[in-house]
Amino acid sequence: MKNWIITILIIFMLFTTNLTSGSSPTLIAHYKMNDDAATVIVVDETGNHNGEYQLNSVAQNTNTGASTGKINGALDFVGDANGEHIEVADHVDFSPALTPFSISMWVNIHDAGYFVWASKWEVGINQEWCIFTGTQKKIHSRVYDDSKNAY
Repeated sequence: MKNWIITILIIFMLFTTNLTSGSSPTLIAHYKMNDDAATVIVVDETGNHNGEYQLNSVAQNTNTGASTGKINGALDFVGDANGEHIEVADHVDFSPALTPFSISMWVNIHDAGYFVWASKWEVGINQEWCIFTGTQKKIHSRVYDDSKNAY
């Protein structure tokens, strides 16, 4: 059996822009992913969209998923088999059709098959967007149109 290892998602940021007013981009979420505490909270530095560290859909303290690094540490995701993820409440800020946004992240992958990096996606329902590594170890992004039931 092959072990899949995804290690250390350091920075995850979302930016939004009000296109009608021509204003500058605004940071709507910033997850440093360096949480290592006896709490389930994954801190959003903007204070708007804190997340919850989960293992197999059960809330876990972040210190159970933290790994020591060269400088401090970070949350360490050891593949889909463990069901590790960060759950963030649904919000219009994450809907590109309503509030256009861009995503910036740094990911260190040791070895991976299919693995979702970031998404607003529930299989079969509420499918909006997804960024993932496919089985060919290439980065993919997907935007879904519920009204057409298609990508």
